[in-house]
Amino acid sequence: MIKLNGVTKKYNIGMPNELTALNNINIEIKEGEMIAIMGTSGAGKSTLMHIIGCIDNSTEGSYFFGNTQINKLSEGRLSKFRNESIGILLQDFALLNDETALQNVLTPLYFNKTPLIKMKTTAREALAMVGVEELETQKVGTMSGGQKQRVALARALVNSPSIILADEPTGALDSKTADEIMGLLVDLNKKGVTVIIVTHDNKIAGYCKRIIEIADGIICIDRNLGDDCIVTEEIL
Repeated sequence: MIKLNGVTKKYNIGMPNELTALNNINIEIKEGEMIAIMGTSGAGKSTLMHIIGCIDNSTEGSYFFGNTQINKLSEGRLSKFRNESIGILLQDFALLNDETALQNVLTPLYFNKTPLIKMKTTAREALAMVGVEELETQKVGTMSGGQKQRVALARALVNSPSIILADEPTGALDSKTADEIMGLLVDLNKKGVTVIIVTHDNKIAGYCKRIIEIADGIICIDRNLGDDCIVTEEIL
């Protein structure tokens, strides 16, 4: 499904402060996997997520999604691919606080030129899928953190993406709510959605079937945990 070959990401190239955030990354991710990408702050895990999520480009190497070479796409085709194939979930929710839950979930659908009635039906189905259909008309700014993250997850799901990328999705939540959000991600994975989670939390990583750890821009651990994962405080 996803294949990165020799992916390197550098910043400030040719300058005294040149920085290599990722160095010769080689990863293959199969359809239906649930993966945790771990590492300390500055290790390169978020940079890797940004490249997989088509938010940023690599300096060197190739990125294939199926038979499509992503780093060769035009800006327009890349934007269309990202909107249709990838759902992104962030720690700070990235929602419009002055808009309702429904309006937030509708946002990715506007790019598809779908009739508004159908768009609203699809958005309501996404809200129901994560258990917050009753919040449809409520403004996001009045919601709890857990409610906001569920709305954000509905928005990530509304285009039926092949992959969900979650960057510290439970970082702003209490432990009970974090478990609920992770339960939703596990359920989605069981339905065939590929889930990639960037986290520094061993407990969150314990929901995943594969752990990739990055240090100084290099993969230092890539381990399959199997199907019978047990949530634990000591994975690595």
